[in-house]
Amino acid sequence: MAETFQAASVAKLLEKLGVERFSVVGTSHGGFVAYHLARMWPEIVEKVVIASSGVNMRGRDSEALLKRADVYKIEELMLPATAAQLHKSIDIGRRLDREWRRRPINLLMRFFFHLALMDFDNNLRVTLNLSI
Repeated sequence: MAETFQAASVAKLLEKLGVERFSVVGTSHGGFVAYHLARMWPEIVEKVVIASSGVNMRGRDSEALLKRADVYKIEELMLPATAAQLHKSIDIGRRLDREWRRRPINLLMRFFFHLALMDFDNNLRVTLNLSI
C-alpha cells in the first residue's frame, strides 16, 4: 500500500533528523499518510489533522457516489481522461460541496477546522521566526 510506505518514509526521515515527537496535517491523499503515521507510530505522533480525505469511507460510499455520478469506474470521476469526464467531475464536486455546506454540523466542523488551521499557521510563523 503506497500510504504505508509513504508513512514509513516520513517517519524514517524525521527519525534521521532527530525529531522525537511531532504533529501531522494531511489533506486528500496526505490524510491517508497522516492516518497511517498515527496508526503505526502512536508513540511519536502527538496530534493528527486529516482534512478532505476519505479515510473513513466505506465501500458503499464509493458505490453511492458512482451511481450518483452515473459513472462505471471511480477513475472516470477522479482521473478524468476527456473533457466531458472533467466537466462531470467538476459538476459533481460543486453539487456535493453545496449540499455539504448546508448541513449545520458541517458548518460547525468548518469553523473548528478554520480555527485549527489558523492556530497551525500561527505556530508555524512563530517557529519560522524563531529559527531565522
